[in-house]
Amino acid sequence: MVKDINDKCCPLCQGDNQCGIKNKAPCWCRQSEMPIELINQVPKNLKDKSCICQTCLKKFNRAQFKEVN
Repeated sequence: MVKDINDKCCPLCQGDNQCGIKNKAPCWCRQSEMPIELINQVPKNLKDKSCICQTCLKKFNRAQFKEVN
């Protein structure tokens, strides 16, 4: 049985990803750099199904910054 995937949910935290890819205006995700290391954290069955949310992107970027400093 295949479970429907909600494209409005982040594949990492299941929160609202605020994806606007289906809207007329460009989605925020198209204007942001999404690190491959973060994309690689998405479970295989959810890859390319929905956007990673801004919260997960910011959390990842903060963690990377702390590792460098």
